[in-house]
Amino acid sequence: MPSLDEELFDLHEGQKFRVRDYRVTWEHGRNWLLSPYFESIGGSVIDWMPADFGLESQRKGAKGLQRGKGVDRRETPLPNDEEGP
Repeated sequence: MPSLDEELFDLHEGQKFRVRDYRVTWEHGRNWLLSPYFESIGGSVIDWMPADFGLESQRKGAKGLQRGKGVDRRETPLPNDEEGP
């Protein structure tokens, strides 16, 4: 469990952020831990990496997910979503 002051890297946004800036939302009957960049690209807690992740990827020559080229999960339905009548 990271401390609230820890800095992490958001894979989708390609930016660092402080854990204390995360947000929680209730959707589809569940709590979701979201990146502070969720509104722009849709990252959640599963997309959070150590702060030096972006630097490591650049050193190894990997491009990784770049802003606007990642998966935008805001429009992706969850497997248990049901359409109403």
